[in-house]
Amino acid sequence: MRLTPGFVLTLPVWLVAAVTLMPHQAAGQASAAVADGYRLAQLDRPALLGTAGLLGVNAVLAGVSVGLVRELRGGSFLEGFQGGALAGGVVFLGKVVAAQRFSGAGLAGRQLAAVGGSMASNLAASAPLLSRLELPLGPARVVLDSRTRHLSLRADPLGVAVLTYAVLDPRCRFDAGATLSAGTPVFHADVPVLQVPLRGAQAVGMELSSVILLADMSALDRYTRADVLAHERVHTIQADAFQALWGRALLEWLAPDSPGWERVVGVLDLNLGEATAELVDRLLWRRGLWEIEAEYIGR
Repeated sequence: MRLTPGFVLTLPVWLVAAVTLMPHQAAGQASAAVADGYRLAQLDRPALLGTAGLLGVNAVLAGVSVGLVRELRGGSFLEGFQGGALAGGVVFLGKVVAAQRFSGAGLAGRQLAAVGGSMASNLAASAPLLSRLELPLGPARVVLDSRTRHLSLRADPLGVAVLTYAVLDPRCRFDAGATLSAGTPVFHADVPVLQVPLRGAQAVGMELSSVILLADMSALDRYTRADVLAHERVHTIQADAFQALWGRALLEWLAPDSPGWERVVGVLDLNLGEATAELVDRLLWRRGLWEIEAEYIGR
C-alpha cells in the first residue's frame, strides 16, 4: 500500500473532519426514543435479506471486487471471483460472531473477519491465500507476512485522531471492558443522543474510524444496550472489509512508485474503508444495505 502526496496534504482536512464529526448533544429526543428506531427500522427489511441473503450479498460483493481488482492487475477475473466469494463468506461469519453476546465476541469476530479480508487482499494480488495477514487492533493493523516472516504495525491517522479526541473530550468515558470485548475502542458520551455525521440522523450508537461511540443509555434495558453495541461492532467490521476489498487497492493505484512513500506507509494505513462502504451502500440500496445488515445481525 502506498500514499500519494495529495493524500498526505489533505490529512489536515481529514483531521478537522474527525473533530467536527464527534458526538454532541442533540436537542428534542431522548436515547430511548432513538433506540426504538433500531427496532422499527427492522420492519422495512426485505424478506430476502435474511441470513442466507446477506451471506450471498457478502460473497458476491467480495467475489466481484476481488475479481475486478485482479483483472485490472492482469490476472483472472474468474479465479478472483471464486476465491473472493469464499473470503466474503468468512467476513460474514466474522460479523455474525462479533454480534454474539459472549465476552470477547467482538474481538473474535473482528479477527475472523480480518482473516477473510486478508484472503481477499492476497487473492486480488495473485498471492497465496494466507501469505499475508492484517489483523486490526483498534484503528491500527498488525501485519504478518509469512513469506518474509516480518511483523509490522500500521496506524490509521484518521482513526488515531478520532481516538485522541475521544480520550481528551471530558464528555467521553472510556469503557475498558467493552473495548476488550469489541476489539476496538468504546467510549460512552455524556449526551442523550449522537448526531450521525453527514446524514443528520440521530442515534444512540455510532462507529467512526474504528472507534465506537455510545450515547447515555442508562434509561435503556440491558438487552437494548447489548443490541446497540453489537450493531456498532458489525459496522466496524464492514469498514474493515471494504478497506481490504477496495481501500488499499485505491491507494496503490493513486500512489507513485517512490521509496520515500514506501517508508511512510510502513507505519501509516489511511483507511478508506468507511468511505467506500458508504458509496456502495448508497448505490446498492436506498435504505442503506449495511445498516440493514447491522440491524439484522446485531439484534
